Amino acid sequence: DNYTKVTKDLGPKKAKLADAEEKLSVATTKLEGKRSELAAVVAKVEKLKSSFDESVKKSEKLKADMQITETRLDRAGKLIDGLSGEKVNWEKQIGVLQSSKGNLVGNMLLAAGAVAYVGPFPAKYRAGMMETWV
Repeated sequence: DNYTKVTKDLGPKKAKLADAEEKLSVATTKLEGKRSELAAVVAKVEKLKSSFDESVKKSEKLKADMQITETRLDRAGKLIDGLSGEKVNWEKQIGVLQSSKGNLVGNMLLAAGAVAYVGPFPAKYRAGMMETWV
């Protein structure tokens, strides 16, 4: 009698257990699917973070390079401005050298004569000889 009663009570409970286990199995399958989706999303987020960090580093490097280039450009401008004044001096020097180019042969002749003939004489006599030659 007691066995029959327990069996009657146990039958619906076993059915509910089987139903609950089936629902648990379906929920576990869904959970695993969602976990794999979550893992994929987390991996994508990590990849995006890595890409973002890389882009930020590249941006900072480009900013630093830009600052260095601007400094160099500024210094180059200052150098060009400073050398533009030298252009006038160089042009004057070219004019002086071109005008002295015509006297080069005579100056060399006077120098050779002074070295060869005037060297052993006293300073006063040498000055007199040079005035006579020029």
